[in-house]
Amino acid sequence: MENRLERPTLQSSRVRRWLWHLWREWTIESLRPIAPAFAKPEPLKWSDAKITTAWIGHATVLINFFGIKILTDPVLFPRIGIRLPGFTIGPERLTAPICEPFTALTRIRA
Repeated sequence: MENRLERPTLQSSRVRRWLWHLWREWTIESLRPIAPAFAKPEPLKWSDAKITTAWIGHATVLINFFGIKILTDPVLFPRIGIRLPGFTIGPERLTAPICEPFTALTRIRA
């Protein structure tokens, strides 16, 4: 029994369906508004005497470890992915970040 796989090319119906799916998802997603953040913690008011954490959005977490502020995987833009001139190829945020990154997040060790 011979198992032949079709080499992906732009003429391949499978590749064309995949490209159409990506285009459709990207256009539909770009029309969906980004929901506001459901919580607004105030990192500037956190006590340095304890450990405090806050989910900022996507994979970004702000950690206050006894006065040392650590920001993990900072994604603070409307889209994540490959940045090209004028737009970004990648998924759009589902919710807005909980705070403005450069005003509320000072003295961070990332």
